[in-house]
Amino acid sequence: MMPKFPGFPHLLAGLAFLLSCSATRHTRNMDNKPVTITAARPADTVKTDDFLESLLKQFPQYFSAILSNRSDLNVQVIYTQVNRGRNGIASLRNHYFNVNPARYFYPASTVKLPIVLLALQKLQELKATGIDRNTTMITETSFSGQTAVYNDPTAPDGKPSIGHYIKKILMVSDNDAYNRLYEFLGQEYINTELHKKGYEDAQILHRLDVFLTPEENRQTNPILFLDSSGNTVYRLPALRNGAVYVQRTDSLGQGFYKGGVLMNGPMDFSRKNRLSLEDLHQILLSVIFPDKVPSGQRFNISEDDRQFVVKYMSQYPTES
Repeated sequence: MMPKFPGFPHLLAGLAFLLSCSATRHTRNMDNKPVTITAARPADTVKTDDFLESLLKQFPQYFSAILSNRSDLNVQVIYTQVNRGRNGIASLRNHYFNVNPARYFYPASTVKLPIVLLALQKLQELKATGIDRNTTMITETSFSGQTAVYNDPTAPDGKPSIGHYIKKILMVSDNDAYNRLYEFLGQEYINTELHKKGYEDAQILHRLDVFLTPEENRQTNPILFLDSSGNTVYRLPALRNGAVYVQRTDSLGQGFYKGGVLMNGPMDFSRKNRLSLEDLHQILLSVIFPDKVPSGQRFNISEDDRQFVVKYMSQYPTES
């Protein structure tokens, strides 16, 4: 039986307010120097089917403004209908409203899900070191803007760990927990792995809820993993992403506040995180219905880790 997902029974849906973007990824030449590669710009095409169009028209009191101003409001919806036959096997059918991969939106906290999955994947890659999601993780500092973590009062034993950070992300969307996993992974690993899985438009470039320069976000902290006796079992050095990303031109809005002053004109999002709605949808499906997603787009995590993610995605904070 599938666990409950508050507010989303039997469906997976995405909703975003969007504008245009470009996509980049990088590789290295024979001299090990970063080389920028510009991925093909997503086609500026709108995907809408009759099902969602008709459904929204049935409730004009709620959706008439969206239907009339879909281009200006840039609302995009993906709805996945989950059908189960007598054998219990799920079949999925996607429906779309105004979905356009060439339109940019700020993904905000939705970037936390791929970071959770990549953290579990990296732990699988480090399995030989003896660390797992419950191993104590100490974050130190080596560059401006970084902060250290030596304990976690919200954890049952008071010790920070990847597993507890994941719980906090999935249950209360904790920004600091996301930042700690971002630092564990490093900016280069995050983007390289997402691009390898086919999410080539993705750019995860910064921590959340802290104001750092692009260079400070390229730099990630040294990290120690400790056993139950406090001995270091694995040491992750400070990392710097040397990849060169093509400058984007993403901007949103008609005005914004900067230093308490209203600035007239769109806000520059060209150095902000980017993750398209269709990529977000596919990443979510890879967790809930992994057999419905091509193997190359899945994350290399154990079934126990996948169940761990599903469990805490489906719980309310009071159930923890």
